[in-house]
Amino acid sequence: MKIKINEQDISYDIIDDEVIIINLVKGYYYSLQNIAAEIWNEIVNGTTLEEIIEIFLERYDGSKEEITKSLIDFVYKLADEELINISNEQLSNLSKIESKAIQSTQKKKPFCVPTIEKYTDLEELLLLDPIHEVDESGWPKQSLNTK
Repeated sequence: MKIKINEQDISYDIIDDEVIIINLVKGYYYSLQNIAAEIWNEIVNGTTLEEIIEIFLERYDGSKEEITKSLIDFVYKLADEELINISNEQLSNLSKIESKAIQSTQKKKPFCVPTIEKYTDLEELLLLDPIHEVDESGWPKQSLNTK
């Protein structure tokens, strides 16, 4: 299942191992760290949910059921917050995903449930003055209208 970033309504940046996301429509901002940031990076790279599950089953130590359920739940949260776009049909198919992961013999990192931290304390400020695209000329970026 292909997942797409809601590029129309959000802005995000990856700083070290943290993803900061701003919902420009609602004025909320989010922090994704650790496993949650890894999932976001996979989504940005165009990895399907099925592939993400396979990657995390190979990378992390935990039961197949726990990892699969946690990843699906996290994708639901991202969709509920309108940070990603997936169709209703795709959402209904999430529960049918089964992993085909092969057990690896290499040492795995312990799995912990991905979380999304949501902040609403700057909502009024962000909606009052939304983020503008910035280039070398400064902020806000002026658009040149040549007709």
